[in-house]
Amino acid sequence: MSKIYTISAIAIFITVAVFASVAMFMKKPIQAVVLEKPTVSTTTVVATTVSADEINTNEFAIAAYKLEQAKGSSLVYVTGKLRNLAGRQRFGIKLAFDLFDANDTPIGKATDYHPMFEPHTDWTFKALVLDSKSATARFNSIREEQ
Repeated sequence: MSKIYTISAIAIFITVAVFASVAMFMKKPIQAVVLEKPTVSTTTVVATTVSADEINTNEFAIAAYKLEQAKGSSLVYVTGKLRNLAGRQRFGIKLAFDLFDANDTPIGKATDYHPMFEPHTDWTFKALVLDSKSATARFNSIREEQ
């Protein structure tokens, strides 16, 4: 009976060691991309047109975002579209907005996350606004796991 416990313990130890080793080698550093001053572009990137009302940074285009109250709810979100202009998949996309009250005083942030983003596709984001006094939102940054 003790042989079964010993063999089981060894098998569990080996399994944990293998998974820990794989996880350690697969872990990738996170590269932050922060846009200090939003830029507007009318260029074409890999047959994808960026309009003048979009913010273009690091092969992403953020289109007309706004504060929007959910129908039948008191919840408010920053909503809009993010486009992947790159010809490759993107992973671990975190989008952040700064929130301001009616006097243009900073009062918080709203974020949304998308685990995988296919090339040349759109993502309709919906970042939850936690402060009910939020009157406006401004694009802050996009972070992508590398």
